[in-house]
Amino acid sequence: MFHPICVMMPIIGGTGAFRFARGFMQAKTQFFNLTSGNAIVEYHVVAIHY
Repeated sequence: MFHPICVMMPIIGGTGAFRFARGFMQAKTQFFNLTSGNAIVEYHVVAIHY
C-alpha cells in the first residue's frame, strides 16, 4: 500500500508578470509506479502578487 508524500516548497519570485510573486506550493504524490517510474502528483499553489 502506498502512502501519499507531501512536500511544501516556497515561491520567491518568478519571471514576466510574476516577477515579484511570493507564496508556497504543496505537492502530494497520489500514485507512483515503481516499475515504470510514472507518478500522479496533486499540486496546491498559493501565490500573492503585488
